[in-house]
Amino acid sequence: MTEEIEHTGPIHSAMIVGGQAVECNEALIRADDTVLLETLATTMPAAIIMETLNNHLIQQNKSSVAYDFGNELDTPVHKKGPSLDLTDVLSSLPIVKEVVANDIFDINNSLNRAVVISERQANFVSKESTKEQVQNVVNAISAVGEIASTVVTEAASAVVAGIISGAASAITDWEKESEEQPLYEIISQHTVYVASGNPSTAEIDESIERLDNLINALKNVDSHKAHIGSSPGFETKLSLRRWCTDDACLVYETLPSVNGSCNMGPCIPLPSASTAIKYYERIKKVWIERKEFSENAHKREYCSCIKGWDHVTCDVLLKLAHQSLEQDMIQEASDYVTLRMQQPGCIKGQAWDRLYRPELCPTPTSVDHLYIDDTSIRIIDGRDDFVKTIVSAALQAKHTVDIATCYIFPNDPVNRYILLDFLPYLAQTRNLSVRLLCDMMPIESFLVRSPIMTNVNPNKRHVDTKSRSGISAFSFLDNLPYGAPPISDRTRNTPASSIEFLRQVIDAASSTPNNKYQIQWWCARDSQDKYRVKNHAKCYVFDGGSDSDSMAIIGGSNICPTVEIGNSDLDMVVAGKGVVSKIRNTFDWLWDAMCDPSAKNVVGGGVKDVEHERIDKVVTSTGKFKEENWTDSSCRAAHIQSEPSSAGSDVILRHVLGAIAQAEKTIDICMGHSNKPMALAVALGEAVKRGVRCRLLVNSLFSCDLRVNQRDLFNSVKDLLRVAPGVEVWTTALRLQRKICKHDDEDEEKKEGSAEQEKDENTILDVPPFLHSKYTVIDGKWVAVGSWNVWARSAFYEIEHELLIHSEKIAAKLEDKFQGDLEATSILLTKPEDCDLFCPIGCSLCKPFGPFYT
Repeated sequence: MTEEIEHTGPIHSAMIVGGQAVECNEALIRADDTVLLETLATTMPAAIIMETLNNHLIQQNKSSVAYDFGNELDTPVHKKGPSLDLTDVLSSLPIVKEVVANDIFDINNSLNRAVVISERQANFVSKESTKEQVQNVVNAISAVGEIASTVVTEAASAVVAGIISGAASAITDWEKESEEQPLYEIISQHTVYVASGNPSTAEIDESIERLDNLINALKNVDSHKAHIGSSPGFETKLSLRRWCTDDACLVYETLPSVNGSCNMGPCIPLPSASTAIKYYERIKKVWIERKEFSENAHKREYCSCIKGWDHVTCDVLLKLAHQSLEQDMIQEASDYVTLRMQQPGCIKGQAWDRLYRPELCPTPTSVDHLYIDDTSIRIIDGRDDFVKTIVSAALQAKHTVDIATCYIFPNDPVNRYILLDFLPYLAQTRNLSVRLLCDMMPIESFLVRSPIMTNVNPNKRHVDTKSRSGISAFSFLDNLPYGAPPISDRTRNTPASSIEFLRQVIDAASSTPNNKYQIQWWCARDSQDKYRVKNHAKCYVFDGGSDSDSMAIIGGSNICPTVEIGNSDLDMVVAGKGVVSKIRNTFDWLWDAMCDPSAKNVVGGGVKDVEHERIDKVVTSTGKFKEENWTDSSCRAAHIQSEPSSAGSDVILRHVLGAIAQAEKTIDICMGHSNKPMALAVALGEAVKRGVRCRLLVNSLFSCDLRVNQRDLFNSVKDLLRVAPGVEVWTTALRLQRKICKHDDEDEEKKEGSAEQEKDENTILDVPPFLHSKYTVIDGKWVAVGSWNVWARSAFYEIEHELLIHSEKIAAKLEDKFQGDLEATSILLTKPEDCDLFCPIGCSLCKPFGPFYT
């Protein structure tokens, strides 16, 4: 064993292919590492045995999962080196032998398992380990390999040999971003039509049959090509892709290669065919459960995620497919968080709660230096005003427009107008440099969902639908400012599929000269536990690098508020060099993390944009962007950005808890998505004891677009009402429920009317709008607003950013909004049992994130 391995920590990881050491996770086994090479030179079965062994040890809490959360604020916490004894390894050998003999070779479509020893399996050795300890682990691994050789059948060896022979070429294809995307071809040829609305059992059977045809077509893809995809899928712990680290982004590993171009143009970020099969199988399982509910609803109770869709007009099977993929998106992160929280002393996340003790949470007074004077802010007044604002600001911009979004929605005409008409116009006609950063997981999700569509003509002209609050899909066209390009016929029409729409977006960027319109997909994973991390920090930045002419938009919206959300989101226009530059810095940090200096790295053509490099030095002579109706033209604001990871640190939550600790009169919190951490429940309970009125406003299944978090939400509300019974928790409810609870304030005269009139009144009016707003107001003078949701995902999984604002004017506006939404949509939950009406009983669509609220 060389001295380098003894002192530098984890053993290097590699794959042995054809007798050659192949680089894996940027670690290369050198020829002089003789002991390690002898260990790795076992056959492929030993690799799979090690994977099984490690999983077994983790289940017994014997492997490297002990975690030290530490005490220092915002200090990255790293995994302690395990003290894995040789006896632990040897005691597991019978189990390993049994697994190998029974089912380890069900791997025909699982190239990802063809890893000899990945970084995770090899990380048995800490930096403090002695040479003897290292040798013990190496000997144990060798012993496992010997056992494997006694149970490997000739047929199984042939399977393994086939995987080994294809591994090298597969890695080469991945690194070159092969233009072959089997999934693209297959899903383009196998449309899975589903019945619109609430399907009958026969219609569900027909949809399942079509989905089976798609799955079988994917299974028949050549075994080598089946594993080629330009995106890694939601599960990356055994990924063979080349993940990178950067000095400015140490907490994450990124995958810049997803932004490469193939010979025929930019690749659509589709996962491999073998990966997609898993997602379609899970969708099929949910559809089967929906069918069973249709047939047996009177025999047993079903989860509201499966049955609860009758309150609103929707295409149920499409909704269920969407919910299934959303659960798949977070599952790997949830599994690792659960693993962390199952250590001694971490019952239901107690160790995580200790990260948010009062002494670790800065109050606004203690961080007064973060707030920047003379910041101008205006609250945007709904969807149409949002579109008008971004178009007007972009038309006034002189240099750059930067956009960060988590989701894009092909069926929304504003999304199509911005991405297909407006941004190309800015780049080509007005010569602005445009950068669009999208998180790749939602893109992967809607592309996988692309072949599933209702059995109506997909090319029909988009109907001018209205939201639950009466907002029209196309009404934004009546409010576009002078100089905005008209909507094209292509944009006005709904695309044939999500893949077709994304292809149009990519083509629009690719066809823009001089790299003026660039697109990158954000794709990163936690550097320690290797699960995917989502970018949820959304914003628009206009001329963000200039000294005076700069403006930004920050809040809950993606490209724009959706039709379903209508005017129920919350976004703010911000002007002022200090705060806007910080928002721009967050964007640059995210953008640069996805750039590979040694390769073409952007969809728009591949060269880092020079305009964005030099814009920081540009000094303009004109004043702020023209904006005559500031809510507050001279407030004090700070910008906070989070870096969620396996360390579980949420800096935004700390700032909010610090402000709660100083509250004297009122606390109002509205969150589009949430669950209530115990640290928040305790802080609110203490505030109630001081005489502070605390009110929370949350979405129930009757308004929320996702079922994934609903069980966690209402289980956490139960905990909160036990810990802090004086807190008012209001949740959205159907009109009938509000009437029963006597929280509907309509006059009796307004309630009168014939039965026929009530029938003609669209049922959508009885359904509360989706309250996507995310804000906190304290004492009528302090506000937190941005993309941040108060839930565990913000600490471990979703990157966020937030404005912290000192402004009585803004606080007053948001208090009015809170009161109005509360009165129009919600009922009061006074005791834990009240949550049972809204809390799902549990199913595959509402699995908990971590073990916090089980």
